[in-house]
Amino acid sequence: MDRTSRNILSTAAFAWWTAVVVVPSALSQPGPRLDLYTIPNSTFYQQPVNESVIIVNDTSGTISILQGLIDSARANNSSSWIVINLQPAGRYLVSSTPLTLGSKMCVTGAGATLATGSTTVTATSLISIASGSSFISTSDITLDGQHADVRGIDALGVSRVNIDKITVRDTGRDGIFLQGTGAAAFDNEITISRCDISGASTSSGIHIQDATQAICMENASYNNRTGITVESSARCTLINNRCNYNSESGIDLPDADWSTVSNNLCVGNPSGISTNSSSERNLIVSNDIRASATGIALAGIGHVIYDNVFPSGVTVPLTTSGTNHQVITTGTALSASGQNYFRPPTSLFDHTESIMNGKTRVDLITAATTLSSIQLQYETARTADPNAVIVLYLTAPAITGDATLVLGANTCVIISGTVSLEPGITAISALNAGNVSVSGGTIDGGNFTGRNGMGFEGCFRVLIDHVNFRNFGDKNTRVANSDVITFSKGATPCIVSHCTLDGGAARGIWTRDATARFILTDNTISNMNMDGIDLDGFTSSSLAKFNRTRSNLRTGIFLEEGARHNQIIGNTCDNNGIAINLYSFAAGPTSYNSIISNTCDANGRGIRLGARSGFLTANNFCYNNSILNTSPTAALDSQGAGTENYWSQQHLAGNSIPIGSTTSAVFFNSPSTEASYPATSTYHHWQSNIDWSGGDSSATGDPNANGWCNLVEYALDLDPVHPVSWQDFPSATMDTGAPDGPWLVYTFRRNRNALDLAFRTFVSNNLTFWETINDDGEIMNPDPDGDGSAELRRLRIKAGPDEPRRFVRLGIQRK
Repeated sequence: MDRTSRNILSTAAFAWWTAVVVVPSALSQPGPRLDLYTIPNSTFYQQPVNESVIIVNDTSGTISILQGLIDSARANNSSSWIVINLQPAGRYLVSSTPLTLGSKMCVTGAGATLATGSTTVTATSLISIASGSSFISTSDITLDGQHADVRGIDALGVSRVNIDKITVRDTGRDGIFLQGTGAAAFDNEITISRCDISGASTSSGIHIQDATQAICMENASYNNRTGITVESSARCTLINNRCNYNSESGIDLPDADWSTVSNNLCVGNPSGISTNSSSERNLIVSNDIRASATGIALAGIGHVIYDNVFPSGVTVPLTTSGTNHQVITTGTALSASGQNYFRPPTSLFDHTESIMNGKTRVDLITAATTLSSIQLQYETARTADPNAVIVLYLTAPAITGDATLVLGANTCVIISGTVSLEPGITAISALNAGNVSVSGGTIDGGNFTGRNGMGFEGCFRVLIDHVNFRNFGDKNTRVANSDVITFSKGATPCIVSHCTLDGGAARGIWTRDATARFILTDNTISNMNMDGIDLDGFTSSSLAKFNRTRSNLRTGIFLEEGARHNQIIGNTCDNNGIAINLYSFAAGPTSYNSIISNTCDANGRGIRLGARSGFLTANNFCYNNSILNTSPTAALDSQGAGTENYWSQQHLAGNSIPIGSTTSAVFFNSPSTEASYPATSTYHHWQSNIDWSGGDSSATGDPNANGWCNLVEYALDLDPVHPVSWQDFPSATMDTGAPDGPWLVYTFRRNRNALDLAFRTFVSNNLTFWETINDDGEIMNPDPDGDGSAELRRLRIKAGPDEPRRFVRLGIQRK
């Protein structure tokens, strides 16, 4: 599954209106991304060879007979896997006893339903997982509580449980309740994915308790008391969920620590996301919250808030109690009295309002053409008003980097043009400074080496946003101290967002000797000699999500030398030496990291976990990654030294060696319902019917070099190999003559056979806040090519006459 492709902007200017059409396959706005989960395709459960599996096929449709079959299979096969297939579309009634599962059991429902026979049943759940069990899964089942006092699924003290594609309706207790083995006991690793839960009006749709490294991903939880509750837990991941119209809160974190809540959509809840006084140090990042009295209700200690949006209907975006919260926003102004508040103006969202609590701002606009002269003006402004936040606007189209611009605390830089560095010069640096941002423009290294592009040592609340870095050396020749962006030590948080780094003789982004917590999101890093992203030297509790690392000589994303508790989510790593590498060479252990739903395509090696003798890489969790077309080394490599490196739900395809070493691996590949599309309605079918003439046929390839990846050309039913007319790509015009206008008229082709794609349309007036348009538009031409393969659609979008511009984005992604 490709999650990232190049963004193409086609701009049409009108008298008072500018329309921009963007066609990405990964959507860079906050809120859920399309289809993060990939259907796994492993052919074994826990051991690649010599695995004993017992199949139970129930045809009775009754709980008692089904339970008898399961109990008999376990009694006669104490250590075997038991795979249980329910009667397809059957209806099982639960009265006094739930369906009870134990260790090493996998249940597939094939659309079956478990339901209460009445509201007075004595069973307390429909499915119960026995206390202390591990390696259990359920998939493709509907659980109908019919308002009885039951849970849908109940599990106490369990580990390594996969709940996937379960529908739960109308339970008097929690829809799904999973309790792990404790907030300090690792190797819990329970997962809930693609479930649909509603009607738990007095409880939670999903309730996770006493767990570590739990993953809750791509679920819809609505019309419950709370959508998702995570309590007495640590290091969990809640991503890509939709929690709408619950009566108290969309997502609630009572007594949850060090967890990540990212890219969720919460609509129509009194509180979108809430924590309480016992919660500590959670990341709440890139969530979309709407139609709520309170967007985020923050209590506890040390939470990090960044990149959340409140596009409509939120009365109070943020309330805070507790201490030491880090509140960073580049959009909506938030009220965060008494907290560490930083709202820097950026190239995409400039503003003239307050940036920090209790500090005035001084705007310094300079057209100076050398960094040395800019430094002098900046120092003069700081001396004149040392307590202000300095906003430094560099407006010259071309600036010579003749000396490093050294920033102090409380400084925001917006670059309009290109800074061309002279030999030996770092563009921007800061030492022990907080509340620093750099946004916009291009930093050109001139292919000189032996220095960094930007360097931050001992800094905190740093944001690097929408900066383009290029020409930092030949990737085929390694030169020390030539890393593009470096961080050393410091404090929470340090953020790199939506930047492009292309070409370097060392690393792209390097965190070393790190005491800060990093958020690296939506960056594109390519053609580095070493690594796109290197989380090095004990980097801990950081988040790297939705980045693209490609054509880097050593590694796309590297976690090494004692890096712990980091979360690597939804990144695309293609054409690197190694896609994702976890290793201990000079220090360790590299441990307790979560590697979740990344796409690794056409790398020399896929995901590798290993350590030099005397060190360990252990207790890492690799979940639902897609590893494709790896050659010549293994797609999945779990080497020594290390133990309990847990691999679950991977998707492997087209690899020369699918699985290499398994020395440190523990596997659990449970059944997962496959999306069903006709064979003629997939990318692979389209791909196989094209003469690529040696060109790159992958979803991210661009053999006709027109800037549009193959996935986009497939979606629009265009020729990926030969030149294509720009008239065939999406376009926008303005209609001021139609009634009730003005209207932005957005026209695009759509491949009628591409049933494996999801299309979504978004609009914005500032390229920061995006609103989903739930309208596929009207068909203007059902067959523009005369072969039945495509249709031409038109979407009309109303806008107010006082809007100076409107932007439209078409999101395309494989399901």
